[in-house]
Amino acid sequence: MAFLQAGFLASGADLTTQTLEGASPIDVSHLAAMATVASTMSGCMNAVCLRQLENAFPGTDTKEVASKTVIHAILVANIINSVYLIGVPLLTECYGKGVFPTDPSLILGGWKLEEFVTLTKLEVLMFIPYNTLAFKYIPPQVRPLTSATVSALFNVAISAVTLGYFNVWCERISAFTSSL
Repeated sequence: MAFLQAGFLASGADLTTQTLEGASPIDVSHLAAMATVASTMSGCMNAVCLRQLENAFPGTDTKEVASKTVIHAILVANIINSVYLIGVPLLTECYGKGVFPTDPSLILGGWKLEEFVTLTKLEVLMFIPYNTLAFKYIPPQVRPLTSATVSALFNVAISAVTLGYFNVWCERISAFTSSL
């Protein structure tokens, strides 16, 4: 179920991002790549990792909540974000051209330190507070759904980063706030 939810929500997030930027036509290859990575990583892998964390640190006391939150933020999130940065451009290329690139620079070319740092900062701002509350108050069987919903918002940012819109958005916000 987490696979389907994450794929559906990421597709909607990517469609929203492309629509906000006036993409015409919609880059269906990018949309499919986002859905694929989201389904497998934010859906399946995250659900498995959340289950493993719950088994390793059962309970809702401060120590258990902090342990699960820190491990998820440091280990799980960094892996998932790296796969987005590598997988979305790679799969966009594959879906768009129908072939898997063999050039190693194209395979790992989507992972850039600046973009990884950007996603890590957003991850910290969004998911540490969410996970702290989720591990304390949301039952484990419901957590993949609520996590997928928060991930959908995060996927708007991932789409913006992988489509090259994120810095433009930041510049627009900066210009807007300085004009106030």
